[in-house]
Amino acid sequence: LLRSDHLAAHASSHRAGEAAAVMGEVAIAPGLSSGPWSRYLTMDVARVNGLKRIQKILDPMLCETGNCSLPREAFLRLGGFDEGMRLYGCEDFELALRLGKAGIPLAFRPDLKVLHRTDMVTLSTVARKSFGRGFNAVRVARAHPERARELGGGPFPKAPLHRLFYPAWVLLAYAAWATGLPSLSVLACHRVAFTWRMQGILRAMR
Repeated sequence: LLRSDHLAAHASSHRAGEAAAVMGEVAIAPGLSSGPWSRYLTMDVARVNGLKRIQKILDPMLCETGNCSLPREAFLRLGGFDEGMRLYGCEDFELALRLGKAGIPLAFRPDLKVLHRTDMVTLSTVARKSFGRGFNAVRVARAHPERARELGGGPFPKAPLHRLFYPAWVLLAYAAWATGLPSLSVLACHRVAFTWRMQGILRAMR
């Protein structure tokens, strides 16, 4: 969801002849968040937006290309997105890392806002996207080893111990939500997402 002048506002952010990328804010549409998984995504987006607002030039790891613009020439010169990624996730980070290495800064414009719907987020959505992020994180880490620790949350795991507690985290996410404990529910959802992300990492490392 965006304003009718959104694209024009993005275009006006670029100075003639200047190679720079501009990213606007992605916020959650008010009144649409329902259920534990939508609430989890809403809280995670708010956390990331808070990090963006304190940086004038964004860290590539915070890039979201769903609301980002840059000169066509620069995009093509860098080879565009890594089309070797067949699953969801991390294509934004990888492109932004190459932008940074090419000396193209990523500026944040919170006034260039788009609204994202979260009312259709389910457990399967979180599982699929988290798995994809983990799987693609291994590819990005191999291409950009200097950021490997951040992509994997530390050295990539060798034993899937996190799987032992997965059913309990799923049950807690629903039970805490149903009993009016949204903060506990969000914590459980985070652990569920983490489990699927680790599964993606382990699958990519086989």
